[in-house]
Amino acid sequence: MIDFLLPLLPIFGYFLLVILICGWYPTSYKQEFPWYAVLLIAAAFWGAYTVLASEFLSLLGFLTRIGISAGWTLFLFVIVVYGWRTGKTYRGWLRLWKSDQSLEKWEWIPVVLLAIILLALCVIAYWVVPNNTDSLLYHMSRVAHWIQNGSLAHYPVAYEHQLWNPIWAEVAIIQFYALAADEHGGRAPHPPSARRQGTPPRRRYLEYTPADALAQGRRT
Repeated sequence: MIDFLLPLLPIFGYFLLVILICGWYPTSYKQEFPWYAVLLIAAAFWGAYTVLASEFLSLLGFLTRIGISAGWTLFLFVIVVYGWRTGKTYRGWLRLWKSDQSLEKWEWIPVVLLAIILLALCVIAYWVVPNNTDSLLYHMSRVAHWIQNGSLAHYPVAYEHQLWNPIWAEVAIIQFYALAADEHGGRAPHPPSARRQGTPPRRRYLEYTPADALAQGRRT
C-alpha cells in the first residue's frame, strides 16, 4: 500500500498547490478566472521546489527514497497548514466549485474527453518502462547513478551527456523513480511535458497521443 501511495505525493502536492494558488490569485468572481496562469504558476513553484529540495538532499548525501519521501511529506504539510490558517485553500475550493457550476452541459464533453486522454497517458506512462536508446544511454542511467550515490554530484562515465546536459528533467524523473522503487515511475513526468522531437512547441501537446506514448515506450 505504501509503495502505491508514495509516488502520488508529488502529484498531490501539485494539485494542492493549484488549489492554494486559486485562493491566492487576485481576481474577482465577475472576471473570467485565468486557469492557464494558475496551472503555470503552480508548475513553476512545483518545479522550483523539486530542484531546491533535490539539491539540498544531495548536499546531505540523502537523495534516497526516504529523503525524497520526507521532502514531499514536508511540502504537503506546509501547504495544508498554510492554506488552512490563511483560508486560501477554502477560497480556492470555492473558486473551483463556482467555475464547475459555470460550465454548460455541452462544455463538459471536451473536458471529459481530455480527462480520458490524460488518464490513458498516465496509465501507459506507468505500465511501459523507459527502454528506448535515449533513456538507456542518458536519462535513466543518470537517475540510477544519482540514486545509487545519494547525490547529484558528477561521477565517472564514458557517455558525457550524463554530466553536462541540463538536469531538470532527470530531477523530476528521480522523484517518481525513487518513490515508486522501480523504473515504472521513470516515465511519469513525460505526459505533462509531452515532448516530441522536431515538433513546434505549440503543437506538441495536441499531437501527443496515447499511441505515441505506447510506441515511444516500447521502442528499443
